[in-house]
Amino acid sequence: YSLVEEGRARNASDILRNVWGNITNVPTYNKMMTNEMFYFYHIAHMAKHFEIGGCGVRPFLDIFLLKKRREYQTGEITDLLKQGGLLTFAKAAEEVAEVWFLGKTETGLSQEIQNYLLYAGMYADTENRVAVQQVKQGGCFKGLWKRIFLPHIQLKAIYPQLERYKILTPIYQVRRWGRLLFKGNANNISHELKANASLSKDKKARVEALLKNLDL
Repeated sequence: YSLVEEGRARNASDILRNVWGNITNVPTYNKMMTNEMFYFYHIAHMAKHFEIGGCGVRPFLDIFLLKKRREYQTGEITDLLKQGGLLTFAKAAEEVAEVWFLGKTETGLSQEIQNYLLYAGMYADTENRVAVQQVKQGGCFKGLWKRIFLPHIQLKAIYPQLERYKILTPIYQVRRWGRLLFKGNANNISHELKANASLSKDKKARVEALLKNLDL
């Protein structure tokens, strides 16, 4: 029911609710986003994954290809990104794409983004996700608490039934715990607990500065 769940990627969900109002004229049964809405969605999807550990290399290649092969109303894209609170992140992501695929000179920010994505160690996504949680939630305990008791706004993205029946939230919290414990996720839980306990102050400070610079 949602392209990007609420509570992720700034105000992206507010913009993407209107996706059916931003489609091109195509044959019946086939709906296609306008180029501008699709580009916004791509940036929003990147930002969401960036906030939960990293988004890999391919989305930056996609930026390069989308910019090269599609035509846009630049002002319309800028307006969408502003309204969604993602203009700063988009500019930084575009800069990294230009560094990687067009040979543009690196900046301090592009280097920090690369370090966050590529050089965080074997469990990079887990460590990054834990760092973001602690920054956004205000500490180790609060970050861990929000992972155990997932807020309704995020839980309903896993269980869409909760969009209509919020009263069932406690039941689905328990259901989620069961899925995490008995669906082969024990190692992931162990890695996250270890990362939460051992996250260095330096790592947390770097991630906090990066999120601030990206306006996330």
